[in-house]
Amino acid sequence: SSGINAEYGQGNVCPLDQFELVVFNAGGKSFILCPYCYNFPEIEDMGKNSGCNKCPHPTCPNAAPQLSVTVCQTCDEGDLVLDPNSGPSWRMSCNELKCTCVVKIFAGAVRVTVSPDSDCETCGSSILTVEFNPDKTPFKEGVSKLTGCVVCHDELSPLVELSRQQFKRRRRGRGRGGRRGRGGRKPRTKEEALDQYFV
Repeated sequence: SSGINAEYGQGNVCPLDQFELVVFNAGGKSFILCPYCYNFPEIEDMGKNSGCNKCPHPTCPNAAPQLSVTVCQTCDEGDLVLDPNSGPSWRMSCNELKCTCVVKIFAGAVRVTVSPDSDCETCGSSILTVEFNPDKTPFKEGVSKLTGCVVCHDELSPLVELSRQQFKRRRRGRGRGGRRGRGGRKPRTKEEALDQYFV
């Protein structure tokens, strides 16, 4: 069902304004959001009604740089971002609110994580680590944990809803990077607060 699920809270807060995070469910997609950023983003890379999957924060575990996997396979604007709350029926969904692209991945895995600093040299997608219970692993020779590209890895790509031939090459990076803070004074806006993280 669509709407806000406040159960994600439990101490998980936005690092820019300390609002408790919630989960928004809509049209088969779900994403984490900060209620204040959602209504008053104040960050140039985010529009109104954006979730954490659009936020460029470089260290928040819910932001795009930490969860973006590859480019959207439907629209020309968004990225497919891992839904960290979707296990064991894992999925990636486009972080453009109007796009309905959802890709099912690694059904039954106990853990899926994105390596935010590692990209595939072939296609530019993020490197993922996927872990199954040892008695239910689909990997060869009983291996329960593998790390690789969701598009190019011979054992990971068959566990993705889209075939390798359907994936587009990644066209851009995941973070905005390279920006410097604006001095030692206390930031007046969230945009300035975010800049403090970039050096």
